[in-house]
Amino acid sequence: MNSELSDSLRSLEKQLRRAGRAELLCHLSPGVPPAETRAALASVGLGPSHELERLYGWHDGSWWESGLTLGQKYLFPWFVFPPLGDATSSYSALMESGCWEPTWFPVFEDGGGGYYVVDFGPAQFGAVRSVDEFPEQGVIEHRSLAAMAQTLSAAYETGTFFVDAEGGLQRDYDGFVELAGQLNPDVRWWHDSEYRSQ
Repeated sequence: MNSELSDSLRSLEKQLRRAGRAELLCHLSPGVPPAETRAALASVGLGPSHELERLYGWHDGSWWESGLTLGQKYLFPWFVFPPLGDATSSYSALMESGCWEPTWFPVFEDGGGGYYVVDFGPAQFGAVRSVDEFPEQGVIEHRSLAAMAQTLSAAYETGTFFVDAEGGLQRDYDGFVELAGQLNPDVRWWHDSEYRSQ
């Protein structure tokens, strides 16, 4: 699984470059050692995650004070990849709100209350959930970070994610649902339109 994630992250980086996302790649921070990721997770009461160690070993998010526009910071539409320290701070703040699942660690965020989180719960450990302003409705979109990275890479490769004439990052929604369904055949979200509309 970890080798699969590493391969998918390398592919994603290649596709970002091909898609003209060089400004983002230049502002992705160097990766951190696995021990640093373990310590950060432990600081908020979570155990180790080999996939998160690989993710933050690839890059430690993108610099917030980079001079980039918000759109240039998107790793995928319309989410940024904050550094590990910012992610742990977000987790602590969300926990203080009193309406956050303690087993959900936020990895990607849209700046408006939307997150992609890694689930640390025993029943769905490692799954990636999409969570918005109604945390109780968080749904699984990928069984792992490896599956998510593979899906994102394929979306760039196929043009399902694309840069428009104004330089903005866009997504072909229907095309992405179809592609994600093919790559995540056991995830209900991509195959049940009524479930997605709830």
